[in-house]
Amino acid sequence: MQAAPSGFLAIDKPADWTSHDVVAKLRRITGVKTIGHAGTLDPFATGLLIVGVGRAATKRLSEFQKQEKEYLATARFDGSSDTDDVTGTVTLAAGDAEPGLPTARSEASTGGMAERQDPRPRVIEAFAAEVGTRMQTPPAYSAKKIGGKKMYDLARAGTPVEAKPAEITIRDITVTRVAWPEVDFRIVCSTGTYVRAVARDVGKRLGAGGYLTALRRTRSGDKNVSDAVPLEQLAPGTWKTYLWK
Repeated sequence: MQAAPSGFLAIDKPADWTSHDVVAKLRRITGVKTIGHAGTLDPFATGLLIVGVGRAATKRLSEFQKQEKEYLATARFDGSSDTDDVTGTVTLAAGDAEPGLPTARSEASTGGMAERQDPRPRVIEAFAAEVGTRMQTPPAYSAKKIGGKKMYDLARAGTPVEAKPAEITIRDITVTRVAWPEVDFRIVCSTGTYVRAVARDVGKRLGAGGYLTALRRTRSGDKNVSDAVPLEQLAPGTWKTYLWK
């Protein structure tokens, strides 16, 4: 009897799919029941999802879960969200269109008119403060388990949850675009880092509130999203050609 195929697939997860949705789809395509993934991606997020196919591969998924991750993200700093991303209930900040960013008034140079300061330096400074090893409080809606139950299940049930901070390491953050209140950035971080929480915490530093509107995982260890295959390209007769050991 021929042994069932075992190995890994690098999937480019589409938006509006849970990581479990991807696994369920792959079970139907491959006919293999033992399939798992390394590192959950939020439903609204896209990008690299490492999937183990077969028992031997799923036993090795922890190797990938421990690896450094890279993301491209977009955040808005005009309010806050109960999920720390755009999928939740967003409460917009009241008042100035640029909350937390001071305006300078010079009677002599502007004739009494307010002159807005460039937000970019302060935004870059706020993001730079996130770099290093520190404790991060997970979002209330997350896959992290408390008492054996996922936090998002507890939050949806209306059960108060005390999220315990966890140690994370952010090796690098680069702000790539500032179009206030929207900011694009690239982040390289340890496993267990919530990029949603980074946006939230940067927003607090800016006095504006913050939440993610887009997230894409571009790297996990030495695997890049350019190595990944879109889910729609996989079929029962072709999926094995994308399998690697």
